Amino acid sequence: MHGIGDRKALVLDAIRVLSLLLLAAAGHGEVIAPPQGPDPWAEATLYRDEWGVPHVYAETPRALGFAFGWAQAEDHLDDMLMAYRVANGRAAEVLGEGWADSDALSLKMGHSRLAREAFAVIDPFTGDLCTGFSQGVNAWMLQYPALVPDWADGVQPWDVLALWHAFLMSMAPFDLPDGYRRPRASDTGNAWALAPQRTEEGRTILVINPHQYHDGPFRWYEAHLVLGDMDVAGAALMGIPLVIQGHNGFLGWAFTPNDADFADVFEEQFATSEDTGAAADPRNPMAAAAQAAAAFTQEQWLMLKYFAESVPYYVRTPQGMQERRVPAVITARGPLFERGTRRIFSWRIGGYRDFGGLFQLYEMGRARNLPAFQNALLMHQIPCFHVVYADREGNLFYCYNAKAGDRNMPEPALRERLERGADYLDWKRPAPAHVEAMTWANLIPPEMLPHLVNPPSGFIQACGNPPQGATDDPVFAVPDWPAWFTGDYDSYRARRARQLLRAGKRSFRDSHAMLFDVVAPAALEMVPILLRMAELRPDFVQASHPDLVTGLDILKSWNAVADANAVGMTYYHLWWTMLAARSGFIRPRDPQLYT
Repeated sequence: MHGIGDRKALVLDAIRVLSLLLLAAAGHGEVIAPPQGPDPWAEATLYRDEWGVPHVYAETPRALGFAFGWAQAEDHLDDMLMAYRVANGRAAEVLGEGWADSDALSLKMGHSRLAREAFAVIDPFTGDLCTGFSQGVNAWMLQYPALVPDWADGVQPWDVLALWHAFLMSMAPFDLPDGYRRPRASDTGNAWALAPQRTEEGRTILVINPHQYHDGPFRWYEAHLVLGDMDVAGAALMGIPLVIQGHNGFLGWAFTPNDADFADVFEEQFATSEDTGAAADPRNPMAAAAQAAAAFTQEQWLMLKYFAESVPYYVRTPQGMQERRVPAVITARGPLFERGTRRIFSWRIGGYRDFGGLFQLYEMGRARNLPAFQNALLMHQIPCFHVVYADREGNLFYCYNAKAGDRNMPEPALRERLERGADYLDWKRPAPAHVEAMTWANLIPPEMLPHLVNPPSGFIQACGNPPQGATDDPVFAVPDWPAWFTGDYDSYRARRARQLLRAGKRSFRDSHAMLFDVVAPAALEMVPILLRMAELRPDFVQASHPDLVTGLDILKSWNAVADANAVGMTYYHLWWTMLAARSGFIRPRDPQLYT
């Protein structure tokens, strides 16, 4: 008698034997044949430069996707296929228990479910692009079966959309305490632009410096893609068939992570025993049953529905493949999450049902000037990120991009909030479900987002900062925004970037050097504070470990440069790490540090 794991192994062995004829997607129960229709290679050319970067020239979206999918499969097939498994909730089948929670989250979020539904009605460009990309990956797997992992499935067009959805949704704030979620696709990044009058060369300079984790499903991938009037080079994502940030012959743009509040968690309300009226007569079972059924509120029926509607997923264990189930319900507000057996929360995310992001990227990539680029942004299919733009005409543009409800409330609701206290609607915590219809009835229009055009300073940057930190003395086209809208901390990286950018004209070489700046800006502020504390508390220093005096002497002589031989950098890093762990605060300017 074979278990699930044994049956899957037999299926995969059979697939291996037939791999020259077809590729079977064992996990999906689908068969993927070689691509039909015109030969994609008759409509696309792929070559690699001396650094191995793929350059794709194509005549149709399908051919572009095919050649780019082939190139990505050649470079990182295993990692890309695993990224699709993460998005589809199937990673634990291969990687085991450590990815079980991740799979459950993906199924709750409905990345794959929504992607399949969206693909049926997607715009023709995106449909052809994703179809071609999946066919290119599958064709490479057919061509080189010995290089395909045993657990591999074929790629479907909607897998691309599922991964794109998982990427964007990973950036949304999750206000449910202790709720599991994967790390964001990226927490940091650097970007800045200089107008011609601020550069030695007299030309615009744009710096794109995305960051990523060394592992995980979201990794940047350099490429150059040409399709009709789109000729763009830059950073795509592994498993995604377009450049996400880059440049063409006219302009360039960068995305860096922001902390826009473009999502809220709402607690679904349940009736208490007092709400259901008097108890039923125990002598009349039929009447008791009828009264019990009538007593269910809409939310209670939702609770029953929630736990009843579960989907299976599989986890590889030492004992074999284990089937588990997870509730996966998506409501009008968004996906549901439970706490215990009586509390249900919905996650309302701006852009949750949007799948037009790839077409927006296409329009951004083929833009020739600032108005065309701004029109592409107005599609509002990407719900977050700082946007830094520059063009060869010398224009700079910055936008704090977000897709969020305006949180406007009618007067009665505002009075209720005042009566209940300020904590009643803290947008960083779960809010009552009944306010969602008011607070998310209207989205903040994209043209009302904080943005700058050609600031007098001659530079813009987004290295981890709130909108007002994008440049010196910014004058925003939209001067005010609510306090809840932005949660960005003005990081030391951003402050250091502004310091360097405002210090006279900068050359292309200077901008390159800035990316490798070795000054530790936080230490410039924190070390003097630490030394001053030691001066004020000599009794504490004397009573501490004998090495503390030596450590303080090391910091006194350190120049705050983080080079390989800097003992002071090592000592400072250890001190700061221990202090942060003991105090529980996150940032150097946290008031708790000084109390």
